[in-house]
Amino acid sequence: MLEKTAKAISTFTEALCSDPRFMAMKEAEKTMVADFDFQRLCAIKDRKNEVYNEKIKWFGESSPEAKEAGKELYLAKKELDTLPVVMEYQNHFAPLGLLMVEIDATVFGPYRQKAKRGGNHD
Repeated sequence: MLEKTAKAISTFTEALCSDPRFMAMKEAEKTMVADFDFQRLCAIKDRKNEVYNEKIKWFGESSPEAKEAGKELYLAKKELDTLPVVMEYQNHFAPLGLLMVEIDATVFGPYRQKAKRGGNHD
């Protein structure tokens, strides 16, 4: 049984990795990660996130200091998200997310239905 399950998982993984949507997303991811502006803005966003967390720790979430740091973090994330390479990646990721929802429903849906009816999970 374990060997049969391992083979099924391997076959599924191969099929998923050869799906054109997955391959396009991985290619867009490579391009995005290699982009200088992406790397620069990620570093800025990460630093703004650290500052925001420190402000919350020291002054509280509703403090003016934390609110200002939160605004700066939001703007850094927004700038990152509007980079063309990030938008391209997100455009490829969205259809793959829909595929994952379909896979989840197909693979785990019957178990969820069984659990709702009070059945066991074997």
